[in-house]
Amino acid sequence: MNIQRLTLHDFRNLHNCDLEPSEGVNILYGENGQGKTNLLESIYMLSNLSSFRSTHIRDLILHGSEHGRILGRVRSLGVQKELSVFMREGGKIVKVNGNAVGRGVDYFGELAVVLFFPDSLKLVQGAPEFRRRFMDTAISRIDRKYLLFLKEYKRILHQRNRLLRLIHDHMAPRETLNAWNEQLVQAGSRILEKRFYYLGDLVPICREVFKEFFQKKAEIQILYHSSLFRKPRSDGPAMDLSAWIESFRQVMDQKENEEIRQRAGLIGPHLDDLDFFVDGRPLKPASSRGEMRMFALSLTFAEARLYRNKKGLFPVVLLDDVTSELDRNRQEVLCRQIGGLGQVFLTTTDDGFVGKMRSCTRVFQVQKGEITLVT
Repeated sequence: MNIQRLTLHDFRNLHNCDLEPSEGVNILYGENGQGKTNLLESIYMLSNLSSFRSTHIRDLILHGSEHGRILGRVRSLGVQKELSVFMREGGKIVKVNGNAVGRGVDYFGELAVVLFFPDSLKLVQGAPEFRRRFMDTAISRIDRKYLLFLKEYKRILHQRNRLLRLIHDHMAPRETLNAWNEQLVQAGSRILEKRFYYLGDLVPICREVFKEFFQKKAEIQILYHSSLFRKPRSDGPAMDLSAWIESFRQVMDQKENEEIRQRAGLIGPHLDDLDFFVDGRPLKPASSRGEMRMFALSLTFAEARLYRNKKGLFPVVLLDDVTSELDRNRQEVLCRQIGGLGQVFLTTTDDGFVGKMRSCTRVFQVQKGEITLVT
């Protein structure tokens, strides 16, 4: 999968941008604040219909302009598509080959993108929601049905929580909870099954990537903390769907009285978390910032490789400011790694790194919102 042409109009500080990137590594070079990350953000927006930096459409439109536009010509498995996102104060209009797309779930997957940026460290040291989002986004890229599972689960959870409050306040009979319990069990179990299968595939690849970065074998382990179990589970053999359903039912029966008292659901995948271990040692909080950064980067590269294994092609890889805290040896490893990842967009202020990659890249200089191909 690659972007053959990217055209931007009034996106952030990029007034008019028309880019024909390489199918390999593309380096965006320039000083901070010139627009390098804005270009990565536009590609991410073209993929996910959301920004990794802002929740407000207005922030993405050039100051003084009423609207912005992203156009991408994308090629995937021999098929070429034209994707467009038109942004204005009231929202956005999304099209594929000129045809409007009404639902995000119908669009997701047209352009698969994997991102590493400074906030990716929150995968390791941040709140559980960052790790749940990582799993949910990664699985959804491979299996669009998973998005529907998540949407259905959130709808059921919302309705069930509302009913728990009514039962607590003696405004609804307790028996009305039964139907919602079963719906939550069914939807939640499908999510748990998908997450465990994904982690089982991801961990061995992450071990290989981490080994390449550190030039030594390391035992990587990811433990899944589920509200259904007293102890976290490893990335070992996954339970089948019927086993998840049975476990979910049992724990829900045990927790029902407490949930009514708390007026909220106390079990389910919306509360789960991951723990990361290297050679038996928890990565948080004992590790250095550098080690946590390398682990987060390893997760990103492993995610890209696993997508290739499942779908037969690499996603587009976005790497923002990835070289800033890497020593010379790790930069050399990074050069070798990204050379085999398909299409990569990488931002840097390090002209030395540009020199290392020059032989197999297309280099663009970014200055005050202007992007120029370096010949």
